[in-house]
Amino acid sequence: IRFRTRKHLALLVFLAVEKTFPNRRDRLASLLWPKVGTDEGRHSLATGLSVLRSRLRADAFESGRDTVRLIPGRVVTDLLALEGGADTALTAPLPRPFLEDFEAGEVPEFQMWCDARRAENMPIIEAALIARIADCRRRGDAHNMEQLALRLQKLDSLNEAGARAHLEAR
Repeated sequence: IRFRTRKHLALLVFLAVEKTFPNRRDRLASLLWPKVGTDEGRHSLATGLSVLRSRLRADAFESGRDTVRLIPGRVVTDLLALEGGADTALTAPLPRPFLEDFEAGEVPEFQMWCDARRAENMPIIEAALIARIADCRRRGDAHNMEQLALRLQKLDSLNEAGARAHLEAR
């Protein structure tokens, strides 16, 4: 799905990740449109939700006057594979940091939310990469082990398992 503005994509991402409870409209407006007034922020949010409804169908949302929620399962993210743990560590696509290199403009609260999600997911990503490195070690696949080690070291340059695997692959 393509969007004209990055904030509409950011809104979709936020609603897809924070799907457990309904989100307050005023919080969403201040999250993505912090520099405008309340009325203009709510209007921008309504426009964003209208764009999302046109792409995902109107029944993809539970909405009330003050809250909105994306119905779980309407948008599938790769976070489910991360949350699968050891069962999916070897079969899921290679994990990447949450919203790596994504910028939605000058929205500091949204950026802090992204940073918190990234920090929350980092141990899971590291564990998945370490599991794949161990699998490469068992199979004697030095080339892929080195690639995974470099990726792990890119996430955390001081990661001991990444440094050890890199040396071992060499």
